[in-house]
Amino acid sequence: MARVESAFKQVGLVDDLGPCIVGDKRTGYRNRLRMKVDGGKVDLFNQAKEQGCIALRPELWDAITSLRQTTRNDPTLLEDVHHVEVRVCDSEQVGLSIAVENSSINNSPTGNSLTNNSSDNTDPYRTNLQSELGPHWQLADRSASAQPRLRYEIAAQVDNLVPIDSFVQVNSEVNRLLVAYIRDTVAAQSADSFIDLFCGAGNLTLPLLEDGLVGTAIERKGSGPKALIEQTQGHNINVLTGDVHDRLGDLTSADVVISNPARSGIKTNHDTIASLASAVMICVGCEPEALASDVSKLTKHGLKVRDIQTFDMFPGTNHIETVVTLQR
Repeated sequence: MARVESAFKQVGLVDDLGPCIVGDKRTGYRNRLRMKVDGGKVDLFNQAKEQGCIALRPELWDAITSLRQTTRNDPTLLEDVHHVEVRVCDSEQVGLSIAVENSSINNSPTGNSLTNNSSDNTDPYRTNLQSELGPHWQLADRSASAQPRLRYEIAAQVDNLVPIDSFVQVNSEVNRLLVAYIRDTVAAQSADSFIDLFCGAGNLTLPLLEDGLVGTAIERKGSGPKALIEQTQGHNINVLTGDVHDRLGDLTSADVVISNPARSGIKTNHDTIASLASAVMICVGCEPEALASDVSKLTKHGLKVRDIQTFDMFPGTNHIETVVTLQR
C-alpha cells in the first residue's frame, strides 16, 4: 500500500488511498510456481522453501513434490531443461510448462510464456514425462500451436480455459474479487461496448461478454488469444492479434477501455489510447511506478482519476495489484 501511495503522490494524483481489498486466504493461495532445473532435477529457486511454502496451495505443493521426486529418480526426463512452471487450477489437473536451455521467455505482454522458440518439432520431454507423472498432468507441447488448457473460475458461472503457457493471476480468489470490481465499475456506467487492451486469455473479456457488452480484445499472437477466440463463439467480440500499439489504428472508440499490460506498463501512445475511451478507462497493474506514470500521462488527454483501488493479490509480500478508474 505504501509503495502505491508513494508512486501516485509523486505524480500528484492522490493524497491517500482507501482500504485494500483482501481475500479470505492469507496463506495457501498461490496457484503457480516457477522452478529451476539443475542437471535434470527440479528444484526451488528459493532454498529456504525446501520444506514447504505457506503461500502455495496445498495441491500445488503436492504436485511440486511429485515432480521433484520423479526427476530425482530419472534426471534424463528433463535433461537440458532450464526451468519449469507448475500450476494448478479449479479442477484436479496440473499444468507443466518447460523451457529448454537454448530458449528464452517469450517477450509477450504477460511475460510468462514458457514455450520454446526452437524450430525443432519434437518434444521428448512431454512424451516421456507424461507417462511418469500420469494423465492428470497437462504438459505444454512446444511443437504445437494450441496448448493444453486449465480451467479457472473467474466469476460465478464464468470459467476461463487458460493455456498453460499463458498468463494467469497467481491468486484465483483475489482475481475473482478484482473481476467483480471491474464488472461493477463497468455496469455503473451503463456501458454497451468495451476494448480490452493486452487481453491475455480473456480474464476480463469473458465476464464482460457475459454481461452483454460488445467488445474488441487485443493480444500478441499466441495460445492465449487463440483460446479466447474459441471460447467466445456466439458472442459479439472481435479478437485482434498483434502488438497493441500496432493495432491502435484498427480501433474505434468504446464506452470503456481496459488496459492490463505487462508490469512495465503502456509505455507509449497514451494520447491515442485515451481518445478511444468515450466514458471510462480502467488501468490495471502490479508495478505501481509504471502504473502511476501511465495514469499521469493519460490525464493529460482528457481523462481524470475517479478512483484508485488496491487488491492484495500477493499476501505476505510488498507486491500489490492496483486498479485505477479514469473518467472523461
